[in-house]
Amino acid sequence: SYVAKIGDKKYETLADAVRLATKGKTITLLADVEQNSQLTINKNITLDLNQMIVTGSFVINGEVTIQNGIINVP
Repeated sequence: SYVAKIGDKKYETLADAVRLATKGKTITLLADVEQNSQLTINKNITLDLNQMIVTGSFVINGEVTIQNGIINVP
């Protein structure tokens, strides 16, 4: 099942969506995500949580806009 999309392209993991996102793109969540390993974001992107919940830890080295949801950091 898919948890994120960029435009019409859907991804099974948030990590895949982040890895394949290009500068300025928006990743939209399609489901709640539990990120079991630390996710590093080195890009200028928007993460639209789409009223979903992401649980996990992040390292952000780019300009990331996070909107419309909740991030739980354990």
